[in-house]
Amino acid sequence: MAERHRCAWATTPLGIRYHDEEWGVPQHDDRVLFEFLILEGAQAGLSWETILRKRENYRRAFEGTIAGLAILAAFLPVVSAVGGNASVQAMAVTVRGLSNRGIDRRLIVQLLMRELKVGAVAGACIGALLFVIAMAYSGPELGAPRAFRLGLVVAVAMLANVTLGCVVGTSVPMIMQRLGFDPAQSATIFTTATTDAVGFLLLLTLAATFLL
Repeated sequence: MAERHRCAWATTPLGIRYHDEEWGVPQHDDRVLFEFLILEGAQAGLSWETILRKRENYRRAFEGTIAGLAILAAFLPVVSAVGGNASVQAMAVTVRGLSNRGIDRRLIVQLLMRELKVGAVAGACIGALLFVIAMAYSGPELGAPRAFRLGLVVAVAMLANVTLGCVVGTSVPMIMQRLGFDPAQSATIFTTATTDAVGFLLLLTLAATFLL
């Protein structure tokens, strides 16, 4: 029997099993698709091997949420992506300031507070829009009371993640420069991974707490 050829990343028993049994295999089960959506969102900035090791923990933590409210799949990427965009925008402004003239240490707290306010206002506006969309999108399926709670959960998660994105996008470049790294090259990894992971986990945790 000819030896099976595998991709270079499939080197451990866990990775090999995933490669041989799941990778590239068409999926039509909503539960499985939702699970992979969660895992792939958390994978940003990390190796897939790391995520596979935590797979069972994700299943235990959010099993009821995944099974009982699959409609969250429509909002998870939005919350995660908008938070990431906010962090990248704040990071770009900070990196430009560091490269052009530097940032006075006495103004760091003031700068962070400004970004906190910007993130809160932007997150509140986008969250309000998502609240309306969630109500309209899920009302016929969930009923008005539960759709209202879903809208609030999505709005709060958006508000928190965008605010966090602005603060992280501002602070991480300054920290990286302080440690002697080039913030333009290294900060994006940390900001994106943070907002993606927090966005997914926050929305799922809120949903598990208030919707199930």
